[in-house]
Amino acid sequence: MNTNLSRVSSWLLAGLLLLVAGRGLSQSTGSLRLTDTIDKGQGNIQLFKDLNASQLEAYRTAHGGKLVFGVDINEAANGSEKASAQAVTVQDAWLEVTMADGSQRVYGHAGGFWTETQALVASAGSTNRQRYYTLLGESGSSRITANSSIQSVFDSTLRIVVPESLAGATAAVLRIRLLDANVKLGDPEAFYDYTAGFEDLAILSPADAQYLDTTLASTASFRVEAPAVEISPESVVNTSPEPAPTPAPPTTSLSWVQMPGASSYFLAAYEDLAPARGDYDFNDLVVAYRYQLGINSDGRVERIDGVAYLVARGSTYTHDWTLDLPLPAGATGTASCSTQMQGGASLPCSATLDGGQLRWTAFQDTVLALPAPGAAPAVPVNTPAGSGFTRGPRATFSVVFATPLALADIGTADPWMQVRASKQNVRLSDRSAEDYPFALLLPSDWALPNERVDMGLAYPRLASYVSSSGAQSLDWYLQPTTSEVRNWTVGDWAW
Repeated sequence: MNTNLSRVSSWLLAGLLLLVAGRGLSQSTGSLRLTDTIDKGQGNIQLFKDLNASQLEAYRTAHGGKLVFGVDINEAANGSEKASAQAVTVQDAWLEVTMADGSQRVYGHAGGFWTETQALVASAGSTNRQRYYTLLGESGSSRITANSSIQSVFDSTLRIVVPESLAGATAAVLRIRLLDANVKLGDPEAFYDYTAGFEDLAILSPADAQYLDTTLASTASFRVEAPAVEISPESVVNTSPEPAPTPAPPTTSLSWVQMPGASSYFLAAYEDLAPARGDYDFNDLVVAYRYQLGINSDGRVERIDGVAYLVARGSTYTHDWTLDLPLPAGATGTASCSTQMQGGASLPCSATLDGGQLRWTAFQDTVLALPAPGAAPAVPVNTPAGSGFTRGPRATFSVVFATPLALADIGTADPWMQVRASKQNVRLSDRSAEDYPFALLLPSDWALPNERVDMGLAYPRLASYVSSSGAQSLDWYLQPTTSEVRNWTVGDWAW
């Protein structure tokens, strides 16, 4: 068991990141109706139900670094809405892309998406009108001027800026959230609300996008009949046929590459008796962290933000925890950090750009940062079986580069801790003389073993995973012996 365990660190992420590749379809960029729809104001569109990574990249390239989607408006024709003029309001839209290495890239949100029209609309429960993007259309369309079924049915377009290649994607989900408008105010809210209907979507070719944005917009009546309609600033500079480039969004509008993903964390788990093996429960220190790269319209990294939580301290020793991120030697900028207890008390931290790396020391003196309740603060916290859970501190950092960096120049993060008593640094690459690792990087749904419970005993299927070089028992980390682990979830320690 122990010999096998020594190989976990090398194979762990590779096994977890095995994903099914996209179907081998052609790279045609003819418009394609999508299977999933926006239903009751929510759209979670699994793009790979209908196309693969090569096709998605072909669409992005054809539109000069954007994806363009057509929307067919299907709203109830009541009140100020009617068959010839209907609309919904877009509260948010973004694209989540999972790459082959398991990283998740997020494009869109504020400044990263737009539609051709806007309106001042108040959300439900509010009388404060704000400017939102809107989608206009008509029901029962059968257009004489249309040259395709897409042009005949779909009404409006939605664009998302995607500055990077999607050729290596293994999954892509388009998320759309429509605004719940305050219909009690009457128009324009009553016109721009969504009802129990649904909206169909298509991914568009440049020709079909051009038709909807220009020919249809000038011949249909829905823009004329809609109340409070405004032409979006982006659409004014987007009147030439695709893929003619449009002006870049402001530098404050970034797309985000999230590591490890939009809703997950890395869990760095350590043994602190190096070079001795110790009890091998990997809970002497457990830190959850994630970071995101802010990508501008030129595809370069303008800033990096990160967050970490001190999840558990199963040791009486005190530690310092640091994340190093390799950067080009000449990288300069402004770095800042903050570490706080949940009650608001501040703790020391540091974030520096020096010598070709970002160094963020998020937690200094882990006994001080996560003391045990009561009179003996150095005893283990959140690891003894049957004990309660104490929320640890939250740490953040942000760095803004003086000159944006190429994405390829950002290295792989190195999370490490120092044991203050021994001055021993413990990294993911460290091994004992018997080749046992002292640190592991695990997914955020891993449950840490109880105090002094060996990882192999807490996770019986781990042996199969390791002995098969990651070919079997890929979900070993989801199959613990429940009596041997602390079953805390992200919601328990993230705040």
